[in-house]
Amino acid sequence: MRQPHESANGSAASDSDTIEEVYLVADKQLRANRNGNLYLQAELRDRSGSITARLWNANDAIFRTFDVGDFVWIRGKVQLFRALCRSS
Repeated sequence: MRQPHESANGSAASDSDTIEEVYLVADKQLRANRNGNLYLQAELRDRSGSITARLWNANDAIFRTFDVGDFVWIRGKVQLFRALCRSS
């Protein structure tokens, strides 16, 4: 299995690459940004490691649609943030 921060062809994922995979939800939190808008932050894992994902403009209904320990299908864009790879 490829690294979560690798693209589908096995090369290192770079800014704006698309992720489309199934991951295990290791942790999830509903947070507020500095403007008070809610977002979902989740730690997603596969056999090769983990990646932090964020869903902007989230709400409690979205937060409750899955639990820690569930497998979720993720489609999003990679964004480099402070030299760390994350999905949004």
